[in-house]
Amino acid sequence: ATLRVPRASVVDVTLASGEQLRVDAFGRDQRDAQVVAKVWHAAMYHEPGLPVFGSRLQQVEHIAYTLMLAERGGVRAAHLVKTGTGGADAAIIVTSPLAGVPLRDLAADHVTDAVLAATWEQVAALQQAGIADGNLDIGRVLVAEDGRVALDDFTSADASGERFWLDRDVVAVLVATAFVVGNERAIASPVHALG
Repeated sequence: ATLRVPRASVVDVTLASGEQLRVDAFGRDQRDAQVVAKVWHAAMYHEPGLPVFGSRLQQVEHIAYTLMLAERGGVRAAHLVKTGTGGADAAIIVTSPLAGVPLRDLAADHVTDAVLAATWEQVAALQQAGIADGNLDIGRVLVAEDGRVALDDFTSADASGERFWLDRDVVAVLVATAFVVGNERAIASPVHALG
């Protein structure tokens, strides 16, 4: 896959029917590295809502849970197909991702005010659903040919609704879009969408 997901091996699959699926496989190596990173991060930053332990299957089920909450909240994101195990050492989540080009790959003149507004509408919908993406950047904001925006990669999502994590998503998108379109345009859009 072109998308790189932390702590997972990712494969994009095209079925004989033409349907596009994405398979994220979390194995022992990825999980062991994640535990070490989370313990270090928790010790250094004391941030809320970041669980350190849990099985790989619990991890993919948590991702699936946040995807279902997002879908229920009207967020345009990948559709959950299945979770499960792949032998003794891997947990797998299969999704049907939405098409689009990452915002970071668009030329600045293609990032219109309508695209910015659609981006912030999705961030607002995510917040209304009580979900923080946790890794939201312009590489995970997808822009379709019709200008609709979708959010990609929920592997670091948090559904606790804690203000810290929700605000962190806002800041991440604000700073990233400011690099693309400049401060004035980047600030105007979330003020309109979020107040």
